[in-house]
Amino acid sequence: MKRLTFLLLSGVMFVLFALISPLVSANEQVVVDNSGLFSEEETLSLEQMLREFINDTNMDAVVLTTNSTDGQAIEHYAADFYDYNDYGVGEHKDGFIFIIDMGERKFDIVTTGKTKALLSDSRASSVLDAAESDMGNGDFPSALQSVVSAVRSYVDQGMPAGYAYDENVGELDKVKRISPLEALIAFIVAAASAGVAIATIASRYRLKKSSYSYPYREEGTLNLAVKKDDLFDVRITRRHIPRPSNNNKGGGGGSFTSSSGRSHGSGGGRSF
Repeated sequence: MKRLTFLLLSGVMFVLFALISPLVSANEQVVVDNSGLFSEEETLSLEQMLREFINDTNMDAVVLTTNSTDGQAIEHYAADFYDYNDYGVGEHKDGFIFIIDMGERKFDIVTTGKTKALLSDSRASSVLDAAESDMGNGDFPSALQSVVSAVRSYVDQGMPAGYAYDENVGELDKVKRISPLEALIAFIVAAASAGVAIATIASRYRLKKSSYSYPYREEGTLNLAVKKDDLFDVRITRRHIPRPSNNNKGGGGGSFTSSSGRSHGSGGGRSF
């Protein structure tokens, strides 16, 4: 009896572990400060903030500082670091890594899994916008607080409008909506069907041998009016609209595949 009870408890514990373990990142070092930008107190504060984010969202959050990306583009360097150091929560490795490259004085956010779906190109770019001022002033802890706060706000908003996240494949699905043209076509078809039905019923009750004819020529009237619009003058004004400055923004972000073969998103990078 004791052996049976032990086996049952062991089975339950195994199932619970299997269900819970995918929600925990294998790597618990969330602040990797290779450039020595943070004091010990700042590091502890950042770690606490990132762990709270992880616990609240079931998405990983990592900060990486470096003096060199070894010749790689900043987003590819960050993605490889994320992948090969076993970061990410769940099957699709949900989470993000924020990288600061002091060698090139650039920063970027790289997303994976559900976080990639959540942070569209424009959203990821907005996250970098939130950190840009503090990064330029050298206030890196405040910049990271802005990053986490911005990502949290998008978590609260949910997936981009018109899309739903498919947990099975780890990709966004476009939600099918009826366009105005489709609604118009449906209305026309419904109206035509109703017209046919009404005509069929009316024909059944119509007098077969009725010889009555309404004298529309004698009883009907028609009034015509003439309306005329005259165009007197046309003036065309041409104005040059300059392209907006790109400032220190990168290439606009978007999806890319790291050397591990995993798909990631990026905010496009910024210089500071």
